[in-house]
Amino acid sequence: MSGNPLFSLPAGFHAIVVGGAGDIGAAITNLFLDFGATVTASGVDAAALAHSTLQARDGSNAQHST
Repeated sequence: MSGNPLFSLPAGFHAIVVGGAGDIGAAITNLFLDFGATVTASGVDAAALAHSTLQARDGSNAQHST
């Protein structure tokens, strides 16, 4: 999607998504990643990550905090 003429992000864009492992948060996180952003998804725990729709991809890293 990085070639979408209707929407683009500046180079080096970093998004922070609160609740990034939930349904809506994961969709937002995945969309930012599709557009080439670096994303920090917060508010996740091990159970949420296990059931999340976050998509693993090169350069991404999902961890939970304790």
